[in-house]
Amino acid sequence: MRRQLALIAIVVIPGIVVSLRTLAQEPKADSALKPLVTHHGRLSKVVEPRIVRITNDREWQALWREHNVGKSKDAPDEYARMEFDFDRVMVIAVFQGEGILCGGYDVDSIAEAKDRLRLRVRPLYYQLAGRPGDEKLLGSSGWGVFVIPRSNKKIVLEKDVKGMVTDPPKWKKWTTLPAIEPTRGR
Repeated sequence: MRRQLALIAIVVIPGIVVSLRTLAQEPKADSALKPLVTHHGRLSKVVEPRIVRITNDREWQALWREHNVGKSKDAPDEYARMEFDFDRVMVIAVFQGEGILCGGYDVDSIAEAKDRLRLRVRPLYYQLAGRPGDEKLLGSSGWGVFVIPRSNKKIVLEKDVKGMVTDPPKWKKWTTLPAIEPTRGR
């Protein structure tokens, strides 16, 4: 009996150790990224639902202006501007459009694979207590702006569609932003 136990210990334990080392050394299929900047809120002047990838300053300034003052050409140009180095970063912007009870959108996680980025977006829904004056908080046009390292890969956005705040996340494909052709010098 002792010989059998010794034989098992000599053969099985090293096999387990080798297997664990192999698992620990295998590279992950996806690597995790974090957004460099996230910015979100309950009210935007963008009135239609929209999800966009911004890779240059002209597109960014037009979108940021619309978000702050609307589409009207007569709207004042008095709003805080933000600038980014689009040689190094890109912006993913998510707009609810006209809706209710959404305080914006935040990034849960970003995973990078060989051919794509997967961006998981969490809507920041809220509830009202039913007090007088709450109806002013019912309407929303939630938005989120995520600055991430520049990539030409396609981007798959997934949205958390869980039913209750206390439920675990339930990810559902929301949209795919196609890969982009690299520009010269990049």
